[in-house]
Amino acid sequence: MNVLRLALRTLRREWHLVELRTLAASLVLAVIALGVVATLSTRSYRGTLARAA
Repeated sequence: MNVLRLALRTLRREWHLVELRTLAASLVLAVIALGVVATLSTRSYRGTLARAA
């Protein structure tokens, strides 16, 4: 528990650094892009199955 508290305190202290905010923004963007690609892939697969039937 002490390690978690220390990690959160360090994160809060260093949040003002531009590098950390850039890393967090890129992580969010990557997750969103992965979700979009997965959705488009599923739609394409279902469309192909519908045409084949």
